[in-house]
Amino acid sequence: MHVIVIQLACWRVGGERAALARARLRAIPAASVLIVGEGTPPADLLEECAERRTLCVDSPLHAMQGRRLPDVRRSGDAEQLGWSLAVMAALRALQQDVHLDCVEIPSCGALAYALLQERALSEVFDTTRVMLRFDGIQAIEVLRQGRNVEMAALMLMDMERMCLEQCDQVLVDSQAIAESLQRFLPGSQRPLHLQATLP
Repeated sequence: MHVIVIQLACWRVGGERAALARARLRAIPAASVLIVGEGTPPADLLEECAERRTLCVDSPLHAMQGRRLPDVRRSGDAEQLGWSLAVMAALRALQQDVHLDCVEIPSCGALAYALLQERALSEVFDTTRVMLRFDGIQAIEVLRQGRNVEMAALMLMDMERMCLEQCDQVLVDSQAIAESLQRFLPGSQRPLHLQATLP
């Protein structure tokens, strides 16, 4: 099974992030969808998902039962870690019913972080291909806006960098964005596996 993760906040804002997600949904009509975020999904997203198996993650997971993980509300970790844990838990539950061949997750917000950590530490997602749909990262947003960086933003930047380095493939709009990203992250420990998905 192929699962496409959609971040509600990015879909609602529209623009390039939503366009790339919409293009991926249309390119893989048999894919299941995992919608992440608070609130009711908009009508156009529900329409795109009408014929698909659709799951929702509507709140972050602050702690995992049976795991010795600190509660992210008290640990000083980035808030996005809770959303990442919730995505991983939902995919883990889905993996018990059906084999996940491929999971496609947006890069913005590091939603793949816990999934990639789980894959490194256990055998649960060993045969699952993890692809990041590049729709931005915090480091680029901070540079673009020219603002000071707080500790939470630094942690999120590091989580997003780790996701880019450890995923199996990064899907980008075009070859130009792929080249820019390679220049922006020249010190990566692993070479990024970039694939242009739109003309």
